Amino acid sequence: MAPRTTEDTEPRRERRLSGRQGTRWFRPRLAAVAALLGMAGLATGCSDLGGSLRVAWEAPVDSNARDYGNGAWLVGDILVRSRYDTVTAFDTGTGKGRWEYAPPGQEHVCAVSRSTAGAVVPIARGSMGADAGCSTVAALDLTNGRELWHTPRTPAEQSETFTDLVAVGGGIAVLRDADDRWLLDTYRPTASGTEALRAFDLRTGAPR
Repeated sequence: MAPRTTEDTEPRRERRLSGRQGTRWFRPRLAAVAALLGMAGLATGCSDLGGSLRVAWEAPVDSNARDYGNGAWLVGDILVRSRYDTVTAFDTGTGKGRWEYAPPGQEHVCAVSRSTAGAVVPIARGSMGADAGCSTVAALDLTNGRELWHTPRTPAEQSETFTDLVAVGGGIAVLRDADDRWLLDTYRPTASGTEALRAFDLRTGAPR
């Protein structure tokens, strides 16, 4: 048998290579087609049920929002939105306002808990001025916007990080006092009584 020449073998190599390239090209596109078919089926199902995807209502954009005090929670048929100046509740079906909570005096909402428990959420508020800070922690009942209790908090002497300043879990609310000195003072390994984590009963405010 005569030996194969380069001309005999090269076309087969090209054909095999083009086949593998075609497989690599085809598989992701097949997955994309399957995803699109699934979405089409979902849309068809919605259409068969007589429904459609649409905007039921929308709240106006707050152009003056700050980078603190922001949060949102869903409690039953109420959607609650927190901003630095107010905490507002909307009816999820209609968008109609249900209640509004505004911090007293010139205070701002400076921090809120990421989660809620039993329709209660802890928030931190304060005057945010040069001579004062986020000096009060309160618990709000999200079903009606009423303040259940509040307690003083020791703010930092200078700038303060509001992330995770208050949290909730296991039926208690936890607040963080004077975090700057507590976290950064390496000469004092233990914190004083006013520079620590403190826990309270979420609904009554009793110290825990």
